[in-house]
Amino acid sequence: MVRLFIAIPIELSEAGMAVYEDLEALGDLVRVPSTENLHLTLRFIGEVPNTFVEPIADTLTELHEEYNFESRLMELRGVSRFPSSRKKPARVVFLTLDEDSEHFIIDVSEKITAALEEMSPSIDRLDRNVVPHLTLARVKDQEKAANNIEKIMKKYEGQALGHVKADRIELIASTLTGGGAFYTTQHELELALPGDMGLDEA
Repeated sequence: MVRLFIAIPIELSEAGMAVYEDLEALGDLVRVPSTENLHLTLRFIGEVPNTFVEPIADTLTELHEEYNFESRLMELRGVSRFPSSRKKPARVVFLTLDEDSEHFIIDVSEKITAALEEMSPSIDRLDRNVVPHLTLARVKDQEKAANNIEKIMKKYEGQALGHVKADRIELIASTLTGGGAFYTTQHELELALPGDMGLDEA
């Protein structure tokens, strides 16, 4: 069995990295992914037989050939949290995106979900409630971290956090270890340049 998800890998902007470093400085109160593992999830698949990797990769390739997904710059709009209610301590801290980028993520995610459901009935119960976000930290000690997280959110409130590039989609295998998740890319799609219709040169 292999644990899979589909995502857009992200390299943080300078301002986004400042938020990341503030969260990282909280030490054992939170768990931050390595910067190499930062991504926008398009679809979490979960554990499937290893034999599913190739057909899922083929499905993604066919989907990209059909829709020609374009690369883009996405604006980081702010720092937020799950749950959003201040009545409960934060479990996850993340960066939000501009509205157009959110629509792009949701559209691509829905197309991927539909294609995977058609590919195999055994993965047809996928969660469709996609909330586009870039996770920076998962909170380990919610009570002790609460005040610090609120300070970080207030610090960056209303600030421009720069742009990040979405230029490829990856099928990723995730292996859970005592030191966190270890990712290996199983398949990669390079997104088209804006205006590129995928036509061969004459």
